Amino acid sequence: VTRGLRVAGTLGLAGEDMLSGVVRQLYRIEFETVLFDRQHKPFGSVHNRARAFTETLACGTCFEMVEVPRGFMSLSPEDLMTGENAEASVVTIPRFFLGRLPVSHTLWRRVCDLPRVAMSLDIDVEPGIYADRHMYVIDRDSSQPVDRVSWAHAIEFCARLSAATGRPYILPTEAEWEYAGRGGTMTPFPSGDGL
Repeated sequence: VTRGLRVAGTLGLAGEDMLSGVVRQLYRIEFETVLFDRQHKPFGSVHNRARAFTETLACGTCFEMVEVPRGFMSLSPEDLMTGENAEASVVTIPRFFLGRLPVSHTLWRRVCDLPRVAMSLDIDVEPGIYADRHMYVIDRDSSQPVDRVSWAHAIEFCARLSAATGRPYILPTEAEWEYAGRGGTMTPFPSGDGL
């Protein structure tokens, strides 16, 4: 459980040119991670800091990107829990930035208004809340996460964002996503040995 920092975005920023013009804009954020043992009981917490920057589109819409530092990790929690294949599955993760929050409907709509790169983003991603197999539509400019987006549309979203900002926005790899989710820990889960 992470308080204050939710590393759950769908945007990534990679490559050394990711810092072009960003270094002067970086600021520190603080967050706390609660630790759990294998019996799922909390036994402490760790206070952490990260660097972040705010990206502002021409339309005024903003979103935050958080630095995930370079590091190493086992490819799967099972390897750490069983001790099997630990050497063979250790990978190096280069530094990258990840969205502090999931892509909201507001951000999606603003990026849809940007010039087309390869394909249309004119798809039905109306924000909704699902309950008992029924969808209830909520505010169109919602801060709720966008869902029901194909991989191809996510790639177009990143391409438009890259063109508008001059920075290389991409989808994070599976390894980057897992590494960020673990919060820099060497345990099977970011919260320790248990969930």
